[in-house]
Amino acid sequence: MKFGVFTDEERQKAEGKASSDLAKRGFVAVPSVATHGGVVARGAIQRDVTVNLVALRQLAGEHGEGLRRYVLGLALLAATELQDGFLRQGCLLTANPDAPAQWNSVARSGTRTALQIDPAVLKAYAEKAAEVFGVGKDKRVKFDPKLASADLSEGDAKRGKRGQQKSAVQSAPAT
Repeated sequence: MKFGVFTDEERQKAEGKASSDLAKRGFVAVPSVATHGGVVARGAIQRDVTVNLVALRQLAGEHGEGLRRYVLGLALLAATELQDGFLRQGCLLTANPDAPAQWNSVARSGTRTALQIDPAVLKAYAEKAAEVFGVGKDKRVKFDPKLASADLSEGDAKRGKRGQQKSAVQSAPAT
């Protein structure tokens, strides 16, 4: 059972049948036959990316400024990196060279200011931010569901204590 939504039997029964509800919603593969493709885009396909600086400012801690700069560098690199155009079997998308990307800074007032993005400058910024922040070497770790469960249980216990304190404060008479 993939993702616990449909049983393997349900998926196998719907596989290849364009009339099945699972196929109509894109949950199973249905090859296109006697046609040039399964999807026709009428008009532009547009990708919008938002790097939310308000959320970024919420990152704090002992090395908060370094962390914020490091995460900003990662976000900008991810936002500007060319995407893999392979979406489904036989479906490839590429950027339109006649319609270059448009980048804008959007102020809280909604005012938009056009930006010129230089990938080399972004990469240099991200590398320097990572160096200053102190990113360590890559390492592989094995996910342990028991540790995850224990961590969730500890979090629930802490929230319960805080919740009790909060409700006690809320029920206290105003002075």
